[in-house]
Amino acid sequence: MNKKDIAEIKKKISTEGLVITRIRGCLIDNVDNDKNVKTLQKIDFVNLSDTDAVKYEDIFAKTLSGTIGKNLINLEFPLDEEKAGGKQEFLDSLVKSELRDDGLVDEFFDRVKANYAFDMSYYVILMHGVYDVPGKADDGEEMFDASDTVFNFVLCSICPMELTKSALTFDSMNDLVTSRLCDLIVSKPAHGFMYPAFEDRGPNVHSALYFSKNAEKLQPALINAIIGSESPLSAKGQKEAFDTLVKETLGDDCDYDHVISVNETLTHVVAQSKKEEGPMLLGKEDVKAILSRSGLAPEHFTNFDENAENAMQGNGVVSSANIANTKKMKIETPSVAITVAPDRAAIIEKKQIDGKNYLLIPIDGQITINGIEVD
Repeated sequence: MNKKDIAEIKKKISTEGLVITRIRGCLIDNVDNDKNVKTLQKIDFVNLSDTDAVKYEDIFAKTLSGTIGKNLINLEFPLDEEKAGGKQEFLDSLVKSELRDDGLVDEFFDRVKANYAFDMSYYVILMHGVYDVPGKADDGEEMFDASDTVFNFVLCSICPMELTKSALTFDSMNDLVTSRLCDLIVSKPAHGFMYPAFEDRGPNVHSALYFSKNAEKLQPALINAIIGSESPLSAKGQKEAFDTLVKETLGDDCDYDHVISVNETLTHVVAQSKKEEGPMLLGKEDVKAILSRSGLAPEHFTNFDENAENAMQGNGVVSSANIANTKKMKIETPSVAITVAPDRAAIIEKKQIDGKNYLLIPIDGQITINGIEVD
């Protein structure tokens, strides 16, 4: 799913056009690490009060929030999981049942409970939605009478439960100030997913969109239990993999000029792709092409394939959003750090003067020190 796909579903969750039919909830009490199911809920969305409906809609919308490639990750089912009895068939059955099948819903909650690593209580919300996708005119306007696609899906939000503090509060029923006991409240979602993915304004049953509020805590066991795939590299892991691959490819030539050139090329590639709906996903051949454009010689790529397999976990990919910083480039020494816009990095020169290395920065404007303008 790209930015446009996600924005369309996210917008429709809280406006007319998408119908939330049913919600199933499971509160798991994990205070003593025993994962007891505290309560199971069946909710017909139409029967909720406006206040409660808005709160649920807000949770679902937040499960579709964040940066693609960091917080929102497109995951494809392994081929084995698309066979009969696989995890794709299980999720497909959940969608088709519209969450009316108690056995399927209980099995889903059991899978989450057994594989979600969290040392406090949490509330698992499973929602079924229907979106009658409108057609679009040449000018981009929606044509609600030209729909030929119905998007049926489930969305899961896993929300930590937080304990409020006891405090004095005003009791309006009895017209007095009194103490309030601690309450467990549902906080913003930490993880979740949507199946099937919504791509090209229709369902893609071979893919799901996974959400992780913390881009470094992806919950690999949960991903495997729900999708059947291995956890992808986290945002930080992708940056480390790319940096490792650059260093191993350059070898003894990992010097200032080569690394600056690689960063300039990468920034240029990302800038050109900004018109795309989301960050670029780069496989090892894409990374190799970027390094080649940076001026690396053919002999640098002698062991590239092997190094890429190790760094990028086989045939993995890295997101341009995770490996490129288009806003600033940071050059550090043990005592000094220089921050410069990537497109201005070329103005900084590395020179050797009287046997010592220097970074030279031309001054073409006003100098300020801690906000004070100096001559």
